[in-house]
Amino acid sequence: MIVTGSWNVRGINNPRKQIAVKKWVSKNNLEIYGIMEPRIVNNNLAHVQGKLGIPGWEFASNIRNEGQCRILVSWNAKSLRMNQIQYDEQWVTCEATCARTNDDVSITFVYGLHTHVERRQLWHYLTGISNSKAHSPWIVMGDFNAVLNPSDRQGGALNWSQHHEDFRNAICTSGILQPPYRGIHLTWDNGQHGSNLIMRKLDWVFVNPSLLSKWPNARAHYATRDVSDHSAITLSLKATAPRRKGQFKFLNLWVDQPNFMDLIQENWWNQAHGNPMQRLSANLKRVKVALKGMHRQNTYNITQRVVQAKANWDRAQMELDQNQSSETIAESQTNKE
Repeated sequence: MIVTGSWNVRGINNPRKQIAVKKWVSKNNLEIYGIMEPRIVNNNLAHVQGKLGIPGWEFASNIRNEGQCRILVSWNAKSLRMNQIQYDEQWVTCEATCARTNDDVSITFVYGLHTHVERRQLWHYLTGISNSKAHSPWIVMGDFNAVLNPSDRQGGALNWSQHHEDFRNAICTSGILQPPYRGIHLTWDNGQHGSNLIMRKLDWVFVNPSLLSKWPNARAHYATRDVSDHSAITLSLKATAPRRKGQFKFLNLWVDQPNFMDLIQENWWNQAHGNPMQRLSANLKRVKVALKGMHRQNTYNITQRVVQAKANWDRAQMELDQNQSSETIAESQTNKE
């Protein structure tokens, strides 16, 4: 299993944040991660890397000359062989190979600039390299400083301008999509309360179809906010274990259950996140599990229940034979028939 992560920590010079990052890496068994907005300059880079460093881990960044580092990447050199690193102001793309399985994977860590005009360079980059990544696993994750849909915002200015479509168009053109995920949806807030609270989904993880074909069980997690105003993201690429399953068969008798439609509606509308095909698959899986649970409940200890019912029937017949005037026994006999 390969686990990647990204987190906008809003400054990594703080020892408290350094400890939080190291705990996050250890807890989630990360093998490569990107830190956005570390706020470190060139002459302090080695010192911070030493504070974050774990034996056997290496670092790369997009720092330029005397400017600040916007993206800091670290990986476990024992687990991943780093073949190539490309970077610019808004991204760092790593071409890596898993040492255990020899699987190749490309990871683009993103930290989008703050204006929609500046972010156009990022959208152009993603759409431009998408064709070269089409036939190999590719991950794009980080702080995009952009929302995909109006529902990705709460509070503050809620107008939807034409430039908001730039992000969505870039994602569609690149052919990447969100993997199934759990955790919080709005990944950033302004730290205010009440009517002043503003929340946005600015942090994202996307993968291409080649990655989902290789790791169909890929799952993302957006953690609750801790030492930063941004949520930390992890993406787990878990190998699919070969399993033989019995074929699922729909039993017509389920329709006769009084709670059948309620069960279907309850499990169908509780939708998972992801693209339309993933949501359909998740809904079908939930309904299947619910139907199996209902079946087990209604057929629990069925053999013993049949034996007991037969014994009750036999006893009722014997009692009716001995007391033919008993209406209760006669009714029991009739019900059994």
